Amino acid sequence: MKFKVGSKLVGEDEPCFIIAENGNNHADSFENALKIIKIAAECGANAVTFQHTPIDSYVIKSFYNDARVAYLKDCELTTEQLMLLKAEANKFRLAFSLNVEDFDRLELALQIGIDFVKLCSGDITNLPMLERCAASKKPIFFSTGSATFDEIQTAFESMRANGLEEWCIYHTNTRYPTPIEEADLTRMNAINEKFGGVMGYCDHTADIIPSVAAVARGAKVIEKHITLNRALRGDDWMVSLEPDEFSTMVRHIRESESALKPLIAKKTSDEDPTRTFKRKSIVSKKAIPKGTIITEELLTYKLPGTGIAPTDYKKLIGKKTSKEIPEDVIIKPDMFEE
Repeated sequence: MKFKVGSKLVGEDEPCFIIAENGNNHADSFENALKIIKIAAECGANAVTFQHTPIDSYVIKSFYNDARVAYLKDCELTTEQLMLLKAEANKFRLAFSLNVEDFDRLELALQIGIDFVKLCSGDITNLPMLERCAASKKPIFFSTGSATFDEIQTAFESMRANGLEEWCIYHTNTRYPTPIEEADLTRMNAINEKFGGVMGYCDHTADIIPSVAAVARGAKVIEKHITLNRALRGDDWMVSLEPDEFSTMVRHIRESESALKPLIAKKTSDEDPTRTFKRKSIVSKKAIPKGTIITEELLTYKLPGTGIAPTDYKKLIGKKTSKEIPEDVIIKPDMFEE
């Protein structure tokens, strides 16, 4: 599958689409949110996403303590700020999306002009929300952390029945941070094999290795949290990369893709100098008088590969020499009688 997100094609035969997930790492600073967009672009990301989850519509009042509620309220972005963030992303040619958690937030995100819908693992059983998102006709990127295959199947079928046409299913782990040994990238391939779409990985480890490994296993979308500085804490600081780390991850992903890319044209022996430098020729093992019938005992095989290849040694056996052949020289066709 392949589809367009913003100005980029995502999917089969395309470079990995790399998403910088801010979450709430801007804390209570809109200026930080703007900086994250610029830095994400400089690091080589293709998209940026933000949380847009007003606490009153996200969780019952008694679930969080007062300090947690106050922090999340401080992180909330206004509609005007979200529109400015979208414009900033456009300026840097980044696709833009919001993690939406309810119908009102979805409608607002669509009005702002998000390029794709991002659904978190917690909504895998929220069929009303999934169905409304599918009806938007936007590409949907949805996470499957902690979900069983039956739950993914139910969610997927529900969205397909409501208009889902373009999708990326993320393999992820909801443990923050995820130990590398629990990344379980084989599950990513199993999910894609069963449900198709574009294969993606949302990396909640504190490292870059799983993301690079996921690309080597075929992932065409990588989502990774980004922060200006982990010292700022923020909501997901423990799984977030600082700018230099994010840039390193992107570089390694692109290098991995280069290493996996097949050569478009096969080089001929004339085009590849290493062939003659590394390969061997048939060489006289000792001096061979004129008129000698060649036997295998008279031949050896040495660098460079500018003479008759050892693959043709049987063609020389039984031939008669037309001249004396010194010891340790490359055997040539004109050294034999016709």
